[in-house]
Parts: sequence; C-alpha cells; structure tokens
Amino acid sequence: MFRKMLVFAVVLFGLVVSQAAFAQEATSEAGGANALPFNIESMTASSIDSNIMLDVVATWPTGCEGLPVVLTQTVDQDRITVEWVQEVEPLQACPMVLRFFEGQILIAGEFAPGLYTVDLNGTTAQVQVGDPSQATPFPEVAIPATGPAMPIQVEEVFSIATMSIPAQVRVTVTGTLPTGCSGFPIEISQRIVGDTVDISINQITAENAICPAMIVPYQVLIPLWGGYDPIPTITANGVAESVAGNGGGQAGAETRMPIMVESVMPLTTRSIPAQVVLIVNGTLPTGCDDLPVEVTQSRDGANVTVEIVQIVPENQICTMAIVPYEEHVRLDGEFWNDTFLITVNGFEVEPLALGAQ
Repeated sequence: MFRKMLVFAVVLFGLVVSQAAFAQEATSEAGGANALPFNIESMTASSIDSNIMLDVVATWPTGCEGLPVVLTQTVDQDRITVEWVQEVEPLQACPMVLRFFEGQILIAGEFAPGLYTVDLNGTTAQVQVGDPSQATPFPEVAIPATGPAMPIQVEEVFSIATMSIPAQVRVTVTGTLPTGCSGFPIEISQRIVGDTVDISINQITAENAICPAMIVPYQVLIPLWGGYDPIPTITANGVAESVAGNGGGQAGAETRMPIMVESVMPLTTRSIPAQVVLIVNGTLPTGCDDLPVEVTQSRDGANVTVEIVQIVPENQICTMAIVPYEEHVRLDGEFWNDTFLITVNGFEVEPLALGAQ
C-alpha cells in the first residue's frame, strides 16, 4: 500500500509541474518567464460606435492565480492581432485546476468605418464598424512594417475607474509618435501583476522608411483587462499615474466623474455671428445610467473649454456595464470670424475656422 501511495504522489507531482516544464519551449524575453496562451473556446466580435469588443469563452493556461497576465494588441490597417498570455516561471508548480474565463475584451482605440478581422490567440472573427457605405479602403503599404518597434513618447496618463466593485478602469494616454509616419502599426501591451499595470505602446516601423520631420500627436483610450479592487497603479512607457480609488471623491460628498469622450462633432449655423452646437459621444464613467450629468463651459477669447461630468453620490453601487453617452451642447455666446480651439474633457476638437471663406 505504501509503495502504491508513493507512486501516486510522484505521478501527481509530475502532473503539477508538467504545464510549466512543457512551456519552456515558449520562453519569452522578459526575465526568462514562459508565455502560456489562454485557450480560446469561442469568440465573437461586435462594435459600438467606433469601438470593438470581443465576447470570449476561454480557459486559463494554468491553475495558478496571481501570476502576470499580458494582453498585447497590434493594429495593422484592417487586421487586429491580440495575444493573451499568462507568464509562468520555469518549473513553476501549479495546481491541476481547470479555470474558466467568460467575459469581454475591449480593443483599445477607435476605428474608422470598415470591415475588420480580429485574431485572438489564433481564433479569428470579423466585425463591421460603422456604416459600410462610409468605409474607405486603406492605402497600399509601400514598405512592410517589420521593425524595429519604437516607443511612443508619452506625455500624460489619465485614468477613470467605475464605481463598481471590482472596478473597470480605462486609461487615456497622450503623447507623440516616434516618427513622422502615422500609417505604421501600433502595438499596445498591458502587463497586469496584482494591483500594478504596466502599459507599453510602440510603433512598428520599417528600416528603410522615409518619414517627414514632423511631430505627430497621438492619443489612445485603453480599457484595462479585468476588474480591480483596489484600483491599480498604472504606468505607460515609464510615465506613472497612481489612480485614486473611484474618482477621488470626498467623504460625505458627491463625486463629479468626467465623461470619457470619444468623439466631438461641431455644427454651426450660417448666421453672422454663428451659433455652435457640439455633438459629444463617449461613455459614462459608471454603469449607472440614471445619475445626473452636469455640463459647464468657459471661454477665453477663441479658446472654449467644456466639462461634462456625472454626479455620483457617495457609496453609490453601479454595475460594470459600459454605458454609451451622447450630449448636444450649445455653446454660449456669439462666434464671429475666427479660428476657435475647443476642448471637451481634455478631448481636443479640430480647430473650428469660421468666416475663412
């Protein structure tokens, strides 16, 4: 009997470490850790406005909890490649537990109307964004982007967390491209370790490419994978931001949480002076769609600033749903011949030139 138990224990130990030992063939460059892909059971892709989301059913590559998870997406014209892995040290012992995941993965960035192909760990799906009649073909690639990968110059990292527990976090990163070429693929990776998220954003360039000597602004909205409690500490290309809880509300007071703005379309009348209305689209900072929204605006000459916030009571419980938001904001005052610079919650609208003709 003792001999049988000993054999069983040896076999069980071998099964426990077999996943990590097998993974040594897929060793990543980061500290010798093994990158084990999530096993995708099913995936469907859908779009809301200019955003793409994936509904995924998968199993974790190991039974270990608390190990780093890395989600990397590369957008190359109409093809989106997503790699989703768990990092495991060589000979890491993990329990033989089958862990399931069923939820959503939100693709970072906004997408022009068109038909896109999404590849998640080898499983593909197609998704139509916007009106097919408004789709324009992507330009032909003269030089394939094969590297090197050059980091985005990050200037600011701003994040918003929902009031739910666990919270969903979305990060806005602004900066400039490393080259004057704006058509190269962008690779965005988020590495999640406990309550720390390290984001890296690179432009995949080409060795023989000739780019203009110009500064190209860059901004992206990155929905972090998973839920967080507590809110994580976030870095993007080495630029850090420590997120303050659920929006930094004061005890016993309401919290004013800014709307996450995705697009702004200005409309003007033909009158002199003109009147201006902004059509603002985005998402609410919480899953509560019945809380009041406050719009304020200020003007300094040709500079117009609009702030749109949702007023959230202390201890308010909201779902983790992403709630679309649209607002028509009529700007105060009269607009004579000039070029106006308009920002809405930090989102910069293209300069509005009136009377230029």
